[in-house]
Amino acid sequence: MDAAGHLLVVSANGAAFPGDAYDHTSSVLELDANARLLDSFAPSDWAANNQGDVGLGSQGVALIGTRWAVLGGKSGPVYVLKQGHLGGIGGQVGVLYALDPATGKSLGQVDVGVANRFAAPALYGADVIVPTLAGIAVVRTS
Repeated sequence: MDAAGHLLVVSANGAAFPGDAYDHTSSVLELDANARLLDSFAPSDWAANNQGDVGLGSQGVALIGTRWAVLGGKSGPVYVLKQGHLGGIGGQVGVLYALDPATGKSLGQVDVGVANRFAAPALYGADVIVPTLAGIAVVRTS
């Protein structure tokens, strides 16, 4: 659940392929307490990911404080999203920032790069750890 009490769920692959209308598969969906869809995020290549069985459905979303959400997809990239405004198709933030929770001041940033298709970001104390093909990316949050 995010800071607003909304549930963020990840949908797996669906039947839509390139050229088909967006069907909320291979997406992060923001739902209210009555399971109504409020917002969504999907990679810009969501339909191709469906076709290749490399969508987002392999893990959940890691919430970072009250502003950010992070998840990795089976296709490789790690996506950074804004809680409360997931960004629609292709609307990821792209760079993981460490922010001071009291002031919002940036303490650091990491372009997390390309990750293995099953890499899952992890939270450990004040660190966000993202396994990548080059090793790991770590952002200290305090």
